[in-house]
Formats: sequence, C-alpha cells, structure tokens
Amino acid sequence: MNKTLGLLFYPKKSKNNSNGLTPFYLRITIDSIRTNISSKRFINANKWNNRAQKVNGTCEEVRNINSTLKSLKIKVYKSHMEMVNQDLPFTSENLKNICMI
Repeated sequence: MNKTLGLLFYPKKSKNNSNGLTPFYLRITIDSIRTNISSKRFINANKWNNRAQKVNGTCEEVRNINSTLKSLKIKVYKSHMEMVNQDLPFTSENLKNICMI
C-alpha cells in the first residue's frame, strides 16, 4: 500500500521569543495526517522564504540554519526508508518518533 509523504518547513510566528525570533518547525504529512517537529532553531521571520523552504541570506548563521534544515530533511527520508525496509507501520507519529531518537 502506497502512502504519500509530504514535508514542509515553516516558522511558527505565534511563538516568538523575547528577542523577536521565530522558531521553525518541520511538518510531516502522511495521508493527510500531520505531525510537527521543532527544529529547535530560531530565525528572523522576515528572512524566511516560503517558496524555497529556507532562510534568505549569506551570513554564517543563515548557512548553519539552512544546513540544519537540509540535515533534518535527510534524516526524515532515511528514517522513512528504514521503516519501509523493516516493514514497520508507516505513520507520521511513528516517523517523528524514529527521527527524534
């Protein structure tokens, strides 16, 4: 049985910290069921590029954040492949639990 897997990075503006920075999250969607994972990183929401799913800029901090995003995305896809290879139940919550280990 094929299931759809969708990944979306987004800033959660409702949780701005005292410095005015916004945490960003990864939303995993599998067959219309969503689960969110915090990246534990904060950004200036004005620098966020929704279309490219990354932070705009060239400074060292921006490169580190974008690298973190890419690493998290790779980790999710690797975990997905492990679940498929081991015939584990493939749900967004199971994928989140495996990725957070």
